[in-house]
Amino acid sequence: MFDWNKVIQKNAFMRVIGNDLNFLETVISLFQEQAKDSLETLHMALHSLDWQAYLRATHDLKNMGRSIASQKLIDHAALLEQFAQSQDVTLAQIALKTTTKILKKANAELIQIGCNRG
Repeated sequence: MFDWNKVIQKNAFMRVIGNDLNFLETVISLFQEQAKDSLETLHMALHSLDWQAYLRATHDLKNMGRSIASQKLIDHAALLEQFAQSQDVTLAQIALKTTTKILKKANAELIQIGCNRG
């Protein structure tokens, strides 16, 4: 059963990493780096109205969502994709605040999973 209050579906995530708790630290580190890079890319692309770069960053977010078993991140990235396709600056700016919140919550949940060692 899914807990929709969570960004990461823990059981699905543990299957993704093959229940390898040693690999968990690597996944957390990669996620943190990729989340930071994606946010920077989204902000810069929006600032310069580079919709292709923005769209590529949304694809990166979707892939991150898959790698951490986060349907919320995948769905949010799909919404960002729509804003890129319609080139809606206002909605894209508003949505970036939510992107930041989702990524911070995902990071906290990953760290919690790591602290609990699964």
